[in-house]
Amino acid sequence: MWVSIAACHIVFRKRYLAEGNKIKDLAYRAPGYPYLSWVTLIVCALSCVLIVFDPTQRPALFYTVPFVALCYLASWIMRQRFSQTGK
Repeated sequence: MWVSIAACHIVFRKRYLAEGNKIKDLAYRAPGYPYLSWVTLIVCALSCVLIVFDPTQRPALFYTVPFVALCYLASWIMRQRFSQTGK
């Protein structure tokens, strides 16, 4: 969840500025941007790497990664189908 939030924050800010908007116009300016967003991504990645070394947590990682990949694949397939049919 935190990876999604941090990644969305980074992408949002880049696109927001690319559209010609100004940061001062945001209703809420997250403190620590972009550093905290990047630190969040790094810490989450490090956490996933360290899970490999904990035998009690290893199954969670090995089941979660393929499940998330499958969800992304299903989402991509659905988007492709709906964008082609126009529905």
